[in-house]
Amino acid sequence: MNNLAKGGRTPVDVRRLTAFAARHYGQDPGRLRITVQELRGGLCASVMRARVRFLDPERRPRTAVFVIKRVAGGDIRELGAYRSLAGSPCARIAPQLLGAEQTRSGCVNLYLEYIPSFHPWPWADVKASELVLKRLATVHEALAPEKVPEWDYDAELQESAGTTLEILEEAALLADFTPVRRFLPSVRRLAAALPGLRAQLVNRRWPRVALHGDAHTGNAIIRRQGRSHSAVLLDWSRIRLGSALEDVCSWLQSISFWEPEPKRRHDTLFRKYLTSRGMPDELTPELRELYWLAGASNAFAGALRYHVVRMGSAATRAERTMASAAVRDWLRILARADACWS
Repeated sequence: MNNLAKGGRTPVDVRRLTAFAARHYGQDPGRLRITVQELRGGLCASVMRARVRFLDPERRPRTAVFVIKRVAGGDIRELGAYRSLAGSPCARIAPQLLGAEQTRSGCVNLYLEYIPSFHPWPWADVKASELVLKRLATVHEALAPEKVPEWDYDAELQESAGTTLEILEEAALLADFTPVRRFLPSVRRLAAALPGLRAQLVNRRWPRVALHGDAHTGNAIIRRQGRSHSAVLLDWSRIRLGSALEDVCSWLQSISFWEPEPKRRHDTLFRKYLTSRGMPDELTPELRELYWLAGASNAFAGALRYHVVRMGSAATRAERTMASAAVRDWLRILARADACWS
């Protein structure tokens, strides 16, 4: 008889999980032993790791591991993303999609390959960031735009920018958020100018390409392949079309927030991305301006709003300090973008 244990408090549909595992591994459902552990996933999805134990035809014990990710609403586009990636040169850049099924509640369960990282935090090494940037370059070059699931991202971004501005203005009235006030004029100008800003991001040198859409340290791992290593990009729920600089800026700012050496080598890493795409590695004033405009777009996509809310609701001083630092970083990015735009 199937025996399933689970960690955390995320509900698990035992019947569905067992049926998938039995089909995928060709086993009698009653002979499987499955344990489930909740993982730290995205803000809008439930992510779990399933460990399946069974006996092979020679009666030898076997263990297999896969990931279950439950997505809903617009995040269901991630299913289309994995299907598009599977038939492209980008197939090994993401976990393999093992299966998918829709639940009665309208959610979709994604069953994904589990890829262990060779190191829990490899990002102090600049070479790890280079591997991620090379992977992003491959996505931007090789994933056909027509393969990307449809999403009116610009309309959603405009709405997100309005919400971000409202929350920031409310926070600025509080004593603890006093430093935020001097950035408000920049944020207001950029929120109003967002359609024009977005249009400027796409030009002859930077045409609209397929993006990962959420490149940060929580959505990338480094895996070992024999004697070499490669980057794997996780969480493709925000796949979309846009300027490649949105992905590049997202990654470089994310890694710079956490690690001093990649921050110091920021321009070197930027050039590594350019050469990965066969572009001139000169960081011209025009390119730098577009980079900061891409950063402003990323800020309005939810990153700034998330950290402002965290800053106001943090349970510990350490959490509050970290959120406050992130808010300052994003506001500085917006200030730089405002200077470029103005």
